[in-house]
Amino acid sequence: HPLIQKFYGFSFVDFKHQKKPVTITERISKNSLFDVLENERNGNHNDEWNITSKFILIYDIANAMLYLHSQKICHPNLNPKNILVDNEFHSTSKFKECF
Repeated sequence: HPLIQKFYGFSFVDFKHQKKPVTITERISKNSLFDVLENERNGNHNDEWNITSKFILIYDIANAMLYLHSQKICHPNLNPKNILVDNEFHSTSKFKECF
């Protein structure tokens, strides 16, 4: 799904060959929704982060969650820190399968 962060792989060792598991995912150019909201709270206004982009982001999140649920996948911890946004404030979301 285009709104879900792409997963490329998993390793039981990190890039320094230490026994620390890592996941390899798509790189997202901006930060999390939490960071965007914190910037706004701190008075760092971004003209692109307006009422329209906020509604689009809400729709994107709902659309991604609808897709995950249709695939019998649930997001166990949906919160602003786990909603990653790209340069246009569209969402990508980390997810975990349900058992």
